[in-house]
Amino acid sequence: MKPVSSKTNKRPHSQRQKAASQNSNNHVNKCPTGIKGFDQITEGGLPKNRTTLICGSAGSGKTLMGIDFLIKGASQYN
Repeated sequence: MKPVSSKTNKRPHSQRQKAASQNSNNHVNKCPTGIKGFDQITEGGLPKNRTTLICGSAGSGKTLMGIDFLIKGASQYN
């Protein structure tokens, strides 16, 4: 069995910086979640028309975030 490399991105550092810079210049339409702190961290909410996976360990708040998102969405953004 081949060992797994700890380096996931094989591109040189300068190429990664250039790609990150280009990605930051692209505008992504966001959908606010209604969760003030989360919307601030994500600079406006979740990307529109894209699937978003929320993951974390047990007790990290995934279910609570989902419930809060549904409640705020239904009450504020009907």
